[in-house]
Amino acid sequence: MNSRSRGTAASNSHLLVVDDDRETRGRRSLYLGEQGFDVATAEDRRAMNTWLAADTTGLVILDRMLPCFRGRPNYSAYSSDSHTKSQRRK
Repeated sequence: MNSRSRGTAASNSHLLVVDDDRETRGRRSLYLGEQGFDVATAEDRRAMNTWLAADTTGLVILDRMLPCFRGRPNYSAYSSDSHTKSQRRK
């Protein structure tokens, strides 16, 4: 399940918090939203990929120990993908 929390201080600051632990995801989202960031959350790789395909996210905060998705190898794949590379330049 994806969710969004919109802050008030920052504009156009899109963050995606990816973590399989609901409580951790919620705490991070709440804190970042209170700091003024527009925060979306994803609980797994599939939800993250769906979100990234549909939205221009400025920063992904990724749980490197996410089951079925070890952070560094998958980050490398994400950073070399032509679609996500073009999203980072916007």
